Order: sequence, then structure tokens, then C-alpha cells
Amino acid sequence: MDWLFRLFDKLFSIFPRLQIIGPNEAGIRITLGKRVQSIGPGWYIYLPLIQDINWLEVVDQVIDIRPQSVTTSDGSVIIVSGAIQYKITNASKALLSLQDFDTAIQTLAIGTISRYVSKRTYDDCRNVSDIEVELLKAMRETISGYGVKLMKAFITDFCKAQTIRIIGRPKIIPVLESGE
Repeated sequence: MDWLFRLFDKLFSIFPRLQIIGPNEAGIRITLGKRVQSIGPGWYIYLPLIQDINWLEVVDQVIDIRPQSVTTSDGSVIIVSGAIQYKITNASKALLSLQDFDTAIQTLAIGTISRYVSKRTYDDCRNVSDIEVELLKAMRETISGYGVKLMKAFITDFCKAQTIRIIGRPKIIPVLESGE
């Protein structure tokens, strides 16, 4: 039955179609695979046989930076996570320069935090506003030219980690309170 849907899709691809770009979106229209035109909010008629329209949201967005454990230069292990607020300023660059800008921003932020923390002692890292400033500065340098504007960087979690390893089969060990 899938072949029937594909056949109808191919048959109707010669007819013009309507695409609506919302007020919070921007996009590009690609004609014959090489001519790229930036488009903003509005109604667009395109020919699916020779044109393609791609769009994305351009309003402020916030992505989560997953928690990661990092060892400081003095050997302390800390867990750090955060968030990045950004906005798409150029839909054409964002769509054509990066495959997935959300993942790229998150991965670059994780690497930047890891590099910053690993070069400093635990006491140097306790001021999270310094990490936020350095993260934003380094990320802006890295992501410039991709049509993405980084607004703010936040460190949402910062704590010293404690690792407990159990070798072999875990056993239940009773804990006795002092005074018993």
C-alpha cells in the first residue's frame, strides 16, 4: 500500500503547493538544488518538483547541557550541568552550515566546560559566574558565522562528586549506629 502513496505523491508533485511560514519562523527556498533564497513569515507557493522549502523557529530557545563529571587540576571530581539561551539570527546560515545546531551547541558547551574546569582547582571553580562568563565567551567565538546568536549561559548544577565502587557481588551490610 505504501507504493500507492508514493505514486500519488510523485503524480501530485507537479502541482504547486502552499507553504505557510509562521511569525516565529524563517526559512529558505531552494530552487533546482542550488539557488537559495531567504524567506520570512508569510504564504509561499512552490513547485515540489523543482523547489524545496525548509524552515525553523527563530525565537529565543534554551537547550539543556547534560550533566558531566570533570576532574579539576587538583584531583577533585565535580559534576557540572547548565543551559544555553540562543536565537537564530540567520536561517540560511543555520540551515546550511550546521546539520543539527541544537546538538552542536550542546556538544561544544560540554567540551568548553570540561576544558575550563580541568585546568583549574576546585576552589577556582566554585564561583560559577566565572564559568558562565568563560563559557559564553568561548562559545561565541566557536559558533560565530553559523547564524546563531548566543544570549546567555547558565550553570544549573555544580557539586563535588563522590564515587563508590563495588567490586564483586554487592552485599547488604548492616550499619550500626554508635551507642548500640
